[in-house]
Amino acid sequence: MSNTSVRSQNGLTASAYVNLWSPQAGKKFRLYFLRVSFTKESTTPAQELFAVKDGATTFVVQDVSQGVLTAPGVPLIYDFHFHNNGYLSLAADNKLSVGLQNPLSTGVWGCIAWGCEE
Repeated sequence: MSNTSVRSQNGLTASAYVNLWSPQAGKKFRLYFLRVSFTKESTTPAQELFAVKDGATTFVVQDVSQGVLTAPGVPLIYDFHFHNNGYLSLAADNKLSVGLQNPLSTGVWGCIAWGCEE
């Protein structure tokens, strides 16, 4: 197992999935912690779902609408902890990607992942 690694994407507005982690050839990622944050200016036109994918498989879906819609002017942070041994990707070479169901109307979002490759 290699050392802990931090991966991030910031300044995002679109709803398309963004590659957060591409492990080295033949390796899997092991995810221990994931944080998604929204700037205080963030607004969304509809229900907003944040999703995380392991290759083509979605393994986390979080409704972030309530916070973004009801707390204007407040930066929002959602933390996801993968306890014990973390989340091990389903297959070697799978990419970890994150995305929103809808693009934000205003503001930006970002995501940070902590984990390792093995």
